[in-house]
Amino acid sequence: MTYPEVRELLARYVEGEELPPCEEYFEKMGWDYTPKGSRYPAYGDILFTVDRETDKFLVYRAKKDVLGLKKGDTILRVNGEPFVRGDDYSRLFRTVLRPEANAEITLEVNRGGETLTLTGRATRKLKVEYDRIENTANPTEEQLAFRKYFLTPSRRGGAAPDVRDSPGQQE
Repeated sequence: MTYPEVRELLARYVEGEELPPCEEYFEKMGWDYTPKGSRYPAYGDILFTVDRETDKFLVYRAKKDVLGLKKGDTILRVNGEPFVRGDDYSRLFRTVLRPEANAEITLEVNRGGETLTLTGRATRKLKVEYDRIENTANPTEEQLAFRKYFLTPSRRGGAAPDVRDSPGQQE
């Protein structure tokens, strides 16, 4: 191998038992990591689906929620802003599903033809059932460049370690 550092990394993380410092690299990529078993603030256990005809978000599940949502509610507005698919919907989506602790929210919903205003605070704590990686809400230019560099396939070739003479090679 050309670089001793690469050999050290392989020895520690591939051949050895040590886990790589993934969180450090996730942060560089502009990703938020939430480990399984941790708890996060929420308005309740809420899932959405998209009505393919109207392109609006419908409540698919609302368990233990503090807002009074019901399955089938159409979300019209979040804190006064339209909740539709488009450029900014991911920010509003995070506002509903990943709030700060005790954050207040106002939702305008359509329930059976009637428009309702629902309010509440993120006082519930939900348990993460699996390791979760999500895009950071506002990634920096450096994080976006890092993502592009490592996640864009290259057809121009690149560096790859030569492992033909490694101790793990099988005849």
